[in-house]
Amino acid sequence: MNATRATELLRSAELRATTQRVLLLATLIAEAKPLSVDDLGLRTKNSLDTATIYRTLETFKEKGLVRRVDLDQGRALYEHAGEHHHHIVCTKCGTIRDLDICLPKTLQNQVREESRFAHVNQHALEFFGVCKKCV
Repeated sequence: MNATRATELLRSAELRATTQRVLLLATLIAEAKPLSVDDLGLRTKNSLDTATIYRTLETFKEKGLVRRVDLDQGRALYEHAGEHHHHIVCTKCGTIRDLDICLPKTLQNQVREESRFAHVNQHALEFFGVCKKCV
């Protein structure tokens, strides 16, 4: 199922659906949280070397298939670009949860006006706290 979806997404992004690309994108689609390059290597049973993962993720990022998120964990994390969302991270155990909330358009407009920018194309909003398990 995820491999089929990954193939469709790659083709719609005008990328060849190679075995390696399908595997990497399908892995990101299947995960419910952002993954590091090391995590992606483990999830793909080390069938992709680190350099290939980095190169492929960069290509995916350029095509809008994945996004890089900084969750203050000392390493880059990547996730399938899918639906726009934000995250909350437990500062004790590192648990990451997706949040389906977003900034109101009025706040985005205020940011644009205050900054004197012509457009706000995207934004990132991450929350940090302590989960119930760690309290």
